[in-house]
Amino acid sequence: MRGFESRPAPSLQHYGKAFIMRLPCPQLVFIYKLHYTNKTMDIENRQDIRFKEIGHIVAPDICSIPGIIDDISASGCKVHYPFPVVVELENEYEVKLSPSQNPTENPLNLIVVPQWAKECEGQTQIGFKILYSPDAANLQTFINHLESKLNEENLDLK
Repeated sequence: MRGFESRPAPSLQHYGKAFIMRLPCPQLVFIYKLHYTNKTMDIENRQDIRFKEIGHIVAPDICSIPGIIDDISASGCKVHYPFPVVVELENEYEVKLSPSQNPTENPLNLIVVPQWAKECEGQTQIGFKILYSPDAANLQTFINHLESKLNEENLDLK
């Protein structure tokens, strides 16, 4: 086949509590924890509904420049930085989330632990699990606000 290059298969190596998958392209290194349900990785069946959201995350122990929120749920969030950052999967971090749809002006102060981190094309994506936090009640209020907006949108579509 013209233009087809034969590449070696990716390798999966155990590294502490995380796994590192190295792909043939040197820019792609995925670090993530595997969570199994019925002995297969379960991506779609989450504990809570994920809401697409945009906003800022301030995590001074990760980077002095704010990151960007991609989505959020009552139990976690996905963020990205438009540049490489180093995150330790076993550390807990105190972060401040400022979602764009937050009904209050105050950021959410949360304690999070990274579940996975992925660097690709100069960007870093991080999946955080939210632990018990000082603003847990405010987070739940915000999630309830997003759920009610989603329900209103669904009613408008009917």
